[in-house]
Amino acid sequence: MRSLNEILECIARRGHRLTRPRRAVIESLVAAEGPACVRELHAAAGAVDLVTVYRAMHWLVDLGLARQVDGGPGGERYELLDGAHTHHLHCDACGRMFTVPVCGVPSSVFTILERRYGFVVADHRLVFHGSCVECRQT
Repeated sequence: MRSLNEILECIARRGHRLTRPRRAVIESLVAAEGPACVRELHAAAGAVDLVTVYRAMHWLVDLGLARQVDGGPGGERYELLDGAHTHHLHCDACGRMFTVPVCGVPSSVFTILERRYGFVVADHRLVFHGSCVECRQT
């Protein structure tokens, strides 16, 4: 995962303005232990209004520093991008989401898609649904 300093340097190199609310949102996202929903980021960012959190997240996505993660109910989730290919595990019991550096799609699938349908895959995202260790132990 990218460090806070790496993200701030990238923003500065691109000539973007870093306001106090944007910085608070970025710090909250860096501190998150996985994909975080906007409400979690809002709570962690302190005195930053909810609309500003949404705007900051869309700005980070547009910059290519973060991405939206689909995975279940509870609102949009976001995570920082670090260049590694990842997928996600979503616990249907507690709602937590985990990022894993594992690809669940064999490369042969991409070959089949291109041969049969003429479709070249540029990227893919996969979410596995199930139960986390903590929820299975209770």
